[in-house]
Amino acid sequence: MSKMSVIIPAYNESLRIEETIKSALKYFNFKSEPFELIVCDDGSTDNTREKVLAFAAKSPNVKIQEGKHAGKAAAVRTGVNAATGYYILMMDADGDVAVDQVEKLFNELKSNSADIAIGSREGLGDGQRSDEPFYRHVLGRVFNFVVKILTGLKFEDTQCGFKLFKSYVFKDLSQRSSIMNQTPNHLGIPLVTAFDVELLVLAKKFGYKTVEVPILWRHVPTKNINPIKDSLRMLADVLRFRG
Repeated sequence: MSKMSVIIPAYNESLRIEETIKSALKYFNFKSEPFELIVCDDGSTDNTREKVLAFAAKSPNVKIQEGKHAGKAAAVRTGVNAATGYYILMMDADGDVAVDQVEKLFNELKSNSADIAIGSREGLGDGQRSDEPFYRHVLGRVFNFVVKILTGLKFEDTQCGFKLFKSYVFKDLSQRSSIMNQTPNHLGIPLVTAFDVELLVLAKKFGYKTVEVPILWRHVPTKNINPIKDSLRMLADVLRFRG
C-alpha cells in the first residue's frame, strides 16, 4: 500500500480523540507502511488541540491543522490540502468506525479499479449499524431516499464519514466543491453540511469511479449533531447543487 494520509476532522472531541488516535497509530504502525494522521481541529473550545499536540510531540506521524470554527467541510478541506499520501482516508473523530475497516475499502477500491471507496452501513449485506436510536435511522433513510431522487446517485449511504480516496481525486473534488470552499456564518455552533453528497455528485460528473463498501458502524452519542436541524440544512445544500 502506498502512503496513506488519514484525515480526522474534530470539533470539541476531547473525550474521544485520544482513543481514536491511539487506535489509528496502533493499526498503521502494525502495518509497517508509511502513513500520516492529520487531525483538523475546527476551532475547538475544549482541550482537543492540547491532546492532539501531546501525541504529535511523541509521534512524527501525527500532525494537526488548526483553523477557526467553520464546520466539518472546511476542516476536511484543510486536511486534504495538507495531505501528502497517495491515498486519503477520511474518518470521524469519535471512532464510530474502527480504523481497520479501511482494509475493506482499500481492497474494493483496488479490485474495482475505482477512485473512491465509501463505507456503507446500509443495504449491502455486511453493512451494520450498532446501537443507533430508531429515529436517527429513520431520518437517515429518508434523507438518503431524497438524495437519490434529487441527484440520481444510487448509493445506499452517502453520509457515512468513513471514505477512502485516491489523493489527486480528493484534491480535485475539494477544489470544485462549493460547500468545502464557502465561508459559513454559523460560527459558534457545530456545522454539519451535505459536502459528502456534493463530492459524490462531482465525482460522477467528472468521471471518477466510486464503489460502496459494507462496513461495521456503531452509534456514538454526540452533542455535535442535531438530527432534525442538520437534516434540513443538508437537504437545502442538496437542492442547491443537485444533478
